[in-house]
Amino acid sequence: MACSLQLTFAQERCGTTMLDAQTHKSPAWQAYEAQARLAYQQQVGTTSKISGAVRVIPTVVHLIERLPTPEISDARVQSQIDVLNEDFRLLNADTSLIPLEFRNVAADCEIQFCLAKIDPNGCPTNGINRVFAPHLAIHGIADEQALKSYVQWDPQKYLNIWVPVNLRDNLLGYATLPPWINFSPESDGVVVNGNNFGRANGTPASSYNLGRTATHEVGHWLGLYHTFDGGCAGMNPQNCMSQGDEVCDTPPTGGPMYGCPSGPFNSCQESPIDMNDQTVNYMDYTDDRCMVMFSQGQRDRMFFYLDTDRAQLWSTSNLTATGCDGTLSPGCRPVANFEASPANTCVGNTIQFQDQTTGGATNWQWTFASGNPSTSTLQNPTVSWTQPGTYAVTLLASNAVGADTLVQNGFVTIAAPRSGPVAEGFEASANLPLEWYAFDEDQSGTWQVSTVTGRSGLQSVFIPNFGTPVQRMQDDLVTHVIDLTGISTPGELTFAHAYRKRDSFGRDSLQVLASTDCGATWQLLWEKWGNALATTGGYNSASPFVPTSSQWDADTVNLQALAGVQQVRLMFRCVGGASQDLYLDDINLSVLTATQAPQQPAQLKILAYPNPATMPPTLELRLGQATLLNAQLVDLAGRVAFSWEPQKLGAGIHFLEISAVEWGKMPAGLYFLKVNSLGLMGCVKIVKDRQ
Repeated sequence: MACSLQLTFAQERCGTTMLDAQTHKSPAWQAYEAQARLAYQQQVGTTSKISGAVRVIPTVVHLIERLPTPEISDARVQSQIDVLNEDFRLLNADTSLIPLEFRNVAADCEIQFCLAKIDPNGCPTNGINRVFAPHLAIHGIADEQALKSYVQWDPQKYLNIWVPVNLRDNLLGYATLPPWINFSPESDGVVVNGNNFGRANGTPASSYNLGRTATHEVGHWLGLYHTFDGGCAGMNPQNCMSQGDEVCDTPPTGGPMYGCPSGPFNSCQESPIDMNDQTVNYMDYTDDRCMVMFSQGQRDRMFFYLDTDRAQLWSTSNLTATGCDGTLSPGCRPVANFEASPANTCVGNTIQFQDQTTGGATNWQWTFASGNPSTSTLQNPTVSWTQPGTYAVTLLASNAVGADTLVQNGFVTIAAPRSGPVAEGFEASANLPLEWYAFDEDQSGTWQVSTVTGRSGLQSVFIPNFGTPVQRMQDDLVTHVIDLTGISTPGELTFAHAYRKRDSFGRDSLQVLASTDCGATWQLLWEKWGNALATTGGYNSASPFVPTSSQWDADTVNLQALAGVQQVRLMFRCVGGASQDLYLDDINLSVLTATQAPQQPAQLKILAYPNPATMPPTLELRLGQATLLNAQLVDLAGRVAFSWEPQKLGAGIHFLEISAVEWGKMPAGLYFLKVNSLGLMGCVKIVKDRQ
């Protein structure tokens, strides 16, 4: 059997115009822009074209990442800053591509970018701010407010560049124009697709891998429009500063130019001197390797905004405050923070506390209400409790500069096992049942009680997956601790679920896991995903799924192996794919009859999506047992195109990673992902599509 899927689309280089059109509608904003335009025309008409004063812009790069481990290296960030400094100073090595007719207007813009050395709290920094925020790492313009409200440094002191792992909407980046600093400072800055950030990062050499997306977007942030904005408007000296891109030495252009033009084009006829389109300008849409210059007029326009809306950024006092003049941080007071694993456990079990304080703490004073020990000066202490309840934890972190205290009331929950069986229909409250808890790995919303639908009553629990861009992240719903020592045959867990796929690529899955040590370790017992998980046909692609009474399926999981165990916890885990909301109801643990046999999970499933793929696909393995796994990608001739080191994997979901660099080395065509070891064997076809 053979199948194919071909997707084609044009990459939209920039979303700045779209964002600007959606946002600045107020009369006050429009009046401000009109005044700024008039002032710009007056100033540029009298300003010398020779400056000699380099403006230095303190910069912070916020890397918005899906994983706790770095996905974009510090070296890639530095390469992007290098590209900006080369391009804005006319130091780029490819200036030979500037056509002869434009060489006399190609500009050293006398603008440099400095990764900040001092952060807003006065602490030392390298100007690279790594943010673990899976729910924001796959980003679209509609998510702009959520991203920027999550992390932003003072936009009057820093150029904020946000770098999500990937952008939706086929975008490479977008930026705010200078007036935003006055009307919407909380939005001010630049967003760049992580796949196109930095120099030579693995994307095809003919497109967007030389860091020019950031050059283009920072140009917007400094006040430049696209060279093709307004089409052929602004065609003579009388209107070239008020129409089109409002710059006189960038000839009017009928529309954006893509790819790499092989020769001169002239889409508009201006007077008195008609010139070709300036397709090599950074503010067009050509490939990175074919955009190589700013013009003198663009430099003058950027200077206007640096002298007005953005004057504080490059002021002497701000360069000192951000360390961009060489000033060193005097040190800073720490900001106390901590985590614990697990924060919800049983009497007598230990909890490992992890100090998460920022600012260079050197001393720690912990207080654990009723804990053993009740105080500690260790950075990462281990504590236990002898009585059930919820308890406060306090951390005082200090250094030579100062101290900070964090008090977390009810931070620790110590549970006592309750005798089975269990019957939970979620009708008693709008909150989760007593001693149940949810874990939100992707920070984008987790299990909660629904008061609008249920299978046998008015309520249920659900995971709000719809609209969440994160894939492969998991959300866990964990029961209270169940004591099964008095039940010799606690063999059956029954529950109902409701789910409708969002689209044909839906990869949401529901798993049931069990723990015999109060949640310290887990074993996979049961799983459904894709079509098997769906309880009704069709797709809900435009809105969250809310089931009717007929759209529920009943499920059964064998628990006979848990007989006699005192500290049992059950977990319902949703692993997100192309996500839609998932519902649970009527969770019951009852006695297994003698005729019912245990259910076993499938031993091996292999998923590859998207498929066909132009970029590295997600390679997902679902194992029903622990194994030492070997995996290879082979072509039609049986040659190994890529292989992974043998690795020991436990039961559950795992992912094989292949870098964009290695994927880029492989020719387009058909490949087979072959997995085998210890009796587990599987193979799936993967089509690498042409870019």
